Amino acid sequence: MKFYVEWHFFLGVTSQEKCAKLLEKISALLGFDLTEVTSERYWKENAVYTVSAQSSFEATNPKDAMDAIMKSIRGLAPTWIVTVPPDDDSWEFGGRSNPGAIQVSGVNSVSFNVSTVKNTGLAEAV
Repeated sequence: MKFYVEWHFFLGVTSQEKCAKLLEKISALLGFDLTEVTSERYWKENAVYTVSAQSSFEATNPKDAMDAIMKSIRGLAPTWIVTVPPDDDSWEFGGRSNPGAIQVSGVNSVSFNVSTVKNTGLAEAV
């Protein structure tokens, strides 16, 4: 079964090059390739970039997918605010980092959404 992840990051960097380098580190920590990446300076603060990206992975069932994501995000922060999957035929869940919990220098905030349906739009902050 294929699962899709939408990521949204706020990165405390001052250039596009530093943003790209930090995204490589984040990708390695997560264990996922980041694709369809868009990044731009945050309009409120010049020393912050806002980044949207997507990943995909295979899991045998939704429980295994949730377990894989939870293990993956542990590399960025030990605690998260997580929304649970709904009780209907759709399956998705998401989360965002707790303020101040991220352990990777330069990463200010992370949110994600996992679904069995690929979103063709940009990742939204949770």
